[in-house]
Amino acid sequence: YQLQQLVLSSLNLKGRYIVTSFCDLPKCQYTCMVKAVLLRICIPFAICFPFVDVTMVDTVQKKAAFMQQACASLKLANARAVHTRIEGYHPQEKYSAITSRAFSTMTQFISLSQHLLASDGFFAAMKGRREVDETVPVGWTIESVSRIEVPFLTEERHLFLVKR
Repeated sequence: YQLQQLVLSSLNLKGRYIVTSFCDLPKCQYTCMVKAVLLRICIPFAICFPFVDVTMVDTVQKKAAFMQQACASLKLANARAVHTRIEGYHPQEKYSAITSRAFSTMTQFISLSQHLLASDGFFAAMKGRREVDETVPVGWTIESVSRIEVPFLTEERHLFLVKR
C-alpha cells in the first residue's frame, strides 16, 4: 500500500513535469538512470514509457533492493535496479540514454558513465542553476538546456541534453 501511494503521488505531482520533460528528448530504447535513489522519477518513468527498458543504478544496497522490490510489486517488466557504482557497471548492451539528477558535475557524470553510452546515444541531466554546470568534456556538446518548472519549488531546475 505504501509503495502504491508513493508511486501515485509521484505521478500526480512530480510525474507531470518529469514526463513532459522527457517527452521532449530523442527517442530511446535502453535507458540507464544513475543515482537511482530517484524512485520518484525512475518508477514513474518506467510506468509512463513501457516500451523503454529502464536500468536504475545506485551504490546503496538498501535503495537498489527497494527499487527492485518496487519493480516486482508493480510488475514492471521493463525496469530493473542494479546495486553498483556507475563506473564499475559493465553490462552487455550499451544505453541509448543515460540520465541523472543532482549526481555530480557534467564533466564527472560523462567521464564516469560514457562507457555505457551507445555511439548515437545522449546524456540527460537534471540540474539546478544553468550557469553553474555548462562545461562538458572535449568531444561532447550541450545540444539543449530546458528550464523545468517544478510545482511548489522556487529553485531553478534545468534539463541538459548532451551528445557527442
